[in-house]
Amino acid sequence: ATHATRPRGRCLACSDVHSPGLAVGLRQLDGLMWVQRPVPTGLEPSFKMLGDFGEGRCKWSSGMPVGGRIFCAPSNASAVLVIDPAKGSFYTVGDFSDLEDKWKGGFVSDGSRLYCVPASGSGGALAIDTSMCASAEVLHSLEPFPEEGARSKACGWFPALRGGDGRFYLTPQDAPSVLVLDPGSQAAYHLGSFGNEAFKWSPAVVGLDGKLYCAPVNASSVLVVDPLEQTATSLGDLGSEESKWLTGTRADDGRIYCAPFTARSILVIDPFTQSVSLLGDFGDLHGKWCPGVQGPDRRIYFAPYHAASVLVLDPVTQATFAVGDFGGGPHKWDPGVLGPDGRLYFAPANARELLVLDPLTCSHTLLGDFGPEEYKWNRGVRGSDGALYFSPFHASSILVVDPLPRWSPATHRSFPSHHRRSVRLLLLGRRQQGSLLHLLPHALLVQRLLPFLGRTWFPPSAARDSHSVAALEYVAVD
Repeated sequence: ATHATRPRGRCLACSDVHSPGLAVGLRQLDGLMWVQRPVPTGLEPSFKMLGDFGEGRCKWSSGMPVGGRIFCAPSNASAVLVIDPAKGSFYTVGDFSDLEDKWKGGFVSDGSRLYCVPASGSGGALAIDTSMCASAEVLHSLEPFPEEGARSKACGWFPALRGGDGRFYLTPQDAPSVLVLDPGSQAAYHLGSFGNEAFKWSPAVVGLDGKLYCAPVNASSVLVVDPLEQTATSLGDLGSEESKWLTGTRADDGRIYCAPFTARSILVIDPFTQSVSLLGDFGDLHGKWCPGVQGPDRRIYFAPYHAASVLVLDPVTQATFAVGDFGGGPHKWDPGVLGPDGRLYFAPANARELLVLDPLTCSHTLLGDFGPEEYKWNRGVRGSDGALYFSPFHASSILVVDPLPRWSPATHRSFPSHHRRSVRLLLLGRRQQGSLLHLLPHALLVQRLLPFLGRTWFPPSAARDSHSVAALEYVAVD
């Protein structure tokens, strides 16, 4: 099939379809192509548990995909957790059982070496060899913590972001300065001096101008880190209230939109004008929403913390609206992750179910019942197999969600007619003596080839139907 790409930054139209429930369209973005593909109707995403790590709190941080695997830094767990989506398995690396509250997040410096940010007990960065996945060591030479300030030593920095100069910048949570790591020389130095107050800023977001922007939690202004000028400055005067905003999300218009936690409004950071503004008025509720995630419709979706609904922001119209009514209660879900089917998946923190939201229909589904335990999983990561992996925080297992239904004889009738015809042609071809298909083992055809077609096939032509519901999948572009 031949495809035409759309200009970068435009919203993906959802009106080109072959028949109700099917759609095809393209969008070029950062070396990836968004392909609207058919999803069989009547089949819900499936989920399963992987592993059993027993009881315990604060086991691992969110996963980091590197080289097809997913690496999870240990907090109170005794080793690095490595998930291999291709094999559907996991294993651990290292032994750090004598430490607690060890590491969080990380960054890859040279394509194969992963560095995890120290939290408190480790006293140094954790280096993981991701090429062999057989070693993990603590690098005390990258000891960045100041001697003074017990609080700053407990929660120093957020995971690093790479600047345009190739260095890595760790913005401060409680630490008194920005920590800069140079992977070439293994040197570390500091920018700015902000005191040892707790929870000053949220994790940084990279603006289109290359600068790093941190929304104020307890600080009174936005932190702006300029890798080119090697400066750390403040922007705006937003008051001294505590727990104001959480991490921002960069929209297609270049602005950064920060979730209101205690603040009454969404914080809007404009890197082009170097200004801040407030959007909306959502009242005095403490702990409103979690950080946002951008959907395929380019809107931003904020999961509810104490709030009763998902907050949706349209950056184009600057309008907001709510989806769902989930009642009260703290920290219902974690920030969402975009699945290959175009839906958003929110792991349950204190909620009992997995929240699945479809941006194209503004509808939601609650899947499973995972019990009343608090802070079950971390934010999800998409694996190389298209499934979503949620590392356990207090939970005892890895949560694996497969958004795309797989072909099987039992689900054959739920797939589109073009796909069913392709399956029939393959099965007829297999009956011909001497053909390559005839030489394929039956198990390989049914268990490998046909499910693969079920996940990658989409209709070669399209007609118009305004009532279609589109799905999305990443396809690599040469």
